Amino acid sequence: MLFYDRLKLSKGPMIGTTFTVAFPCAAVGDISENVVGAKIEDTKFVRINIGLEPLSELKRVFDEALSGDTDLVAQEGVQKKKRNNRNKNKNRRINKKMEREQGQWFID
Repeated sequence: MLFYDRLKLSKGPMIGTTFTVAFPCAAVGDISENVVGAKIEDTKFVRINIGLEPLSELKRVFDEALSGDTDLVAQEGVQKKKRNNRNKNKNRRINKKMEREQGQWFID
């Protein structure tokens, strides 16, 4: 989540603070069907709890995080593709290992 990574805010599920906090919805166990079982890096939702900072400071922080957002979308797409490829390769290795192990059972 590049947007989340680029936010220069405190991060984590700290509700009730006087400063602004950002965290992925999945981090607090939301039960929406869109985030159930989602990994934090896969979720598209970020919850923001606004604190007492001046509005101009918050606007600057969000502008910086959103700047070049076409770049952001492209980078997120590349990262997701890499993750998918890693998962496919891992699944292939697991499947091959299982096939070998099953073959050994039948040989014995």
